[in-house]
Formats: sequence, structure tokens, C-alpha cells
Amino acid sequence: MSELKSIDIRQMFSKARCELLLVFLAVFLIYISNLYYDYKKDLSKNGNDLILTHDGYRNTLTSVDNVPNVFLPYLILEKHTIYFDSILNVVKRFEDLNAPHPYFLLPTDGGLISVYPLASAFISLPFYVLPFLLKNPDLNFYENIMLLLVISRVVAAFITAISVALMYLAISKISNRKWLNLLLVAFFAFGTPLFTIASRGLWMHTTSLLLISLLIYILLKNELNKRSVFWMSLLMGVLVLIRLTNIIIVIPVGLYLLIQNKKNLFPVLLGGLPAILTLMYTNFLFYGSVLSNGYVARDDFHWTTSYLESLPGYFVSPARGFLFLTPLLLIGFSLIFKFNKLSLLYKMFMAICLIQILVMGKWWAWEGANAFGARMLTEIIPFLFVLTVEVVKNVKHKILLALMIVLVVYSILIHSIGVFNKKSRCAELDNWNFNCLVPLK
Repeated sequence: MSELKSIDIRQMFSKARCELLLVFLAVFLIYISNLYYDYKKDLSKNGNDLILTHDGYRNTLTSVDNVPNVFLPYLILEKHTIYFDSILNVVKRFEDLNAPHPYFLLPTDGGLISVYPLASAFISLPFYVLPFLLKNPDLNFYENIMLLLVISRVVAAFITAISVALMYLAISKISNRKWLNLLLVAFFAFGTPLFTIASRGLWMHTTSLLLISLLIYILLKNELNKRSVFWMSLLMGVLVLIRLTNIIIVIPVGLYLLIQNKKNLFPVLLGGLPAILTLMYTNFLFYGSVLSNGYVARDDFHWTTSYLESLPGYFVSPARGFLFLTPLLLIGFSLIFKFNKLSLLYKMFMAICLIQILVMGKWWAWEGANAFGARMLTEIIPFLFVLTVEVVKNVKHKILLALMIVLVVYSILIHSIGVFNKKSRCAELDNWNFNCLVPLK
């Protein structure tokens, strides 16, 4: 009898692994489905095998902000450096040939460094090793520059697909309706900024989502011993190294761990210590002060937007708002009316969402510049997604289920337009019109 039971358990876990692998592969393949088309289109537009032109990358590279993370692995593997001086003439072609250096680079005593934190590039570095073993790219040739862009897109899609798979595991902890979980994870993968932003380039958002999804999965497993808390603290430390504003996530999660068990203080501090020391050292090395960062160093640290502009933008703008882009996620916000009855974990998730909206709502580029949707809120999508699942997991009324399916299909359609027709771009001038929601003519 016990032997039969162990066989059933093994079969169950084997089936779960296959299911998870299928989710990952399906998402990954859809994410890269138009990469070859984008690549061929850029090749046809460039018109020169030796010189990168403005039209020769605009389909494959969705944002120039991604350039540092695209080329840093190359610099580390081929030049054994993190400074961009040796390829300055290459990366200048993505912005302004006449400027001393692009806006995404900063001169330091050691050389030109990325304005953005380096952690995302180091996380994606292992994915570059195999392609580099197969071919040593010479950046004097346009085709090799394009090769790096293609690799970066594949890596971004791979990392984001892992994030989706982790969130599928996570929501399976709170909902046992498999068909509903698959529907909702399809929405998460293709009806949110994971499709239009994270999977389309090596943003800081891309690697942040990977660690956030892993954190949420561990939290929902609710197995908080000293070892798991230590590893979670390590993850949270890396989150801050990826993107400083991730402190908005790290502090509430850290407080939650301490409230759950005061004995967690030591593993929390110990796990976060490497990141704190790394951040202080790199800030001092690159910017001359442990309290500085790339944004401060280039005088780009401005919190000047009025909430009268950003809050309506985040909720009802046709180009940036939840109402028009991801209306299903608005259901997650409804739990704020039951805040006192929520578990401490869900209270923490809601707090993270609200604080992020309030903080990024003051940022001068609150809308995320020329990206599709509200890019600056990308990191709260997994938290809000879990809250939404909690609301809808027991819905059985046919009309409500039909409405939910309609909202999922609508969001996937809108974000598909953002990917295939808009190339993940939406101009700031279109914040309050419908140009970003309709296909190109």
C-alpha cells in the first residue's frame, strides 16, 4: 500500500513538472515569435554591413535604455572590463554621434560606466556564454552588433518566461482550479507589461520580475524557516542592486518576515549584508560617495510630477492606465475595501502596490518615457496579479466568468498590438489619446 502511494506521489510530481515545462516553453516561444521578422526587417533597412544606422535596429531593440545591459556581457566576456570606452563609437550610434558620450553612460575616474546598475547584466551573463563560445563577435561589423541584440532579446524572453512559470506555481498555492490558473497565467504573460516590456529587452524590470516572482512563490509556500528567510534576504539584496527603487518591495517584505518571527532578524540582516556592502562600495568607486548613484551623478534625480497628472494617468489614461490596458488587475485593488480582513501577507502585497504607485507617481518620467504602458509600475504586476487571483479564484457565476474571459482576451489583444504593431513603444504625447491602442495604419 505504501509502495503504491509513493508511486502516485512520484507520478503527481512528474506530471506537475511536465505541466510547468509546457507553460514555460509555450510562453517563451510566443515571446520570441516575431524576433526573426524584426531582425530581417532591420537588416533590410540598414543598407550597410559595416555601419549601424538608425533604421538598422529599431525593430530588434525596443529601447535604447537597454543598450548598457546588451553590451555589458560582451565587455565582460571579451574585454574583461565593465567600462565602455573601447566600444564608445559603437554605442554612440544608438543615440547621438556628435555627443561626447550617450546619455546612458557616465564618465568616471576609471572610464565610461553605465548610468544604470550593473546587476541585471551580471544576472544575464551566463546566458551569453554559449553563444560567445560558438562565435566571437567583432563589433566592427553590423551583423555582429545585431547578433548581440538578438541574443539579448532571447535572454529577456527566457528570463521572463521563467518568471511566468514561477507565478503559475505561486497561484497554484492559492487556487486549485487548473483551467482558471492557466487562463490567468496567460493573462499575466501576454496581457501585462511582461509581454510588452520585460520580454522584449534586457530592462532592469526583466531581472527584477524574475526575483520578485521567486520571492512571491516562497512567500505563498509559507515555509519561513531560518534558511528560507536567509535566501529570501539574499534575493531582496540583489533586487536593490538591480534597481534602487526595489527598496519599496524589500522593506515591506523584510518587515513581514520580522513580524512573522522575531528570530528572523539575524538571517534577514545576514542575507542582506552582501548587497549593502556591494552597493556602498560601487557607489563610492564610481560616484565618489556611498550615498550616490548613477541618476544623482548625472543630475537626473527629480521627483517633480503632480499626482493630479500621474494618478489619473496610472488608472484611466488610454495609454498608461489599468482601465484601458489591464482592467482585470483593477479587481485586485478592490481588496483595499476589505483591508482589515486581509491576511498580513496580502496586506503587505497591497501596501507594496500602493507605495510604488505613490512613489513613481512623483518621478519626472512617471509614464515610463517612450515605452508601451506604465513601465514604472512593472514591478508591482506580480503582487497585484496575486491579489486579483485571490478575488476571482472562487468565482463560478457564468456571466462573471464570461466577463473575466472577455477582459483577459481584451488585454492580450491590446498588448499584442503593443508588441507586433507598436514595437513596445508609445510616445508621451499619446498619454491621453487612443493612438497606442490601435494598430498602425
